[in-house]
Amino acid sequence: MNGYLSADELAALIGCKPNSYACMRRYLKSRNWPFEPNLRGFPCISRDYYNRRLAGELSIGRSPDLDGEPDFSMFQP
Repeated sequence: MNGYLSADELAALIGCKPNSYACMRRYLKSRNWPFEPNLRGFPCISRDYYNRRLAGELSIGRSPDLDGEPDFSMFQP
């Protein structure tokens, strides 16, 4: 068994097609999953990390919404 998730396993987790590497990377980045893209752009996820995260052994917060508007409230008079 490989130490990394297969494209089918990762696609099942995310809910996309196994060849949608860009979609996978966006999903993983938005949820703070560490990955290393291979030469084809496939995001490699450690099987051990996957198992520990889904078992609740890791407490990971969501990343801030970087696509939203900045908070300029401190600049208002």
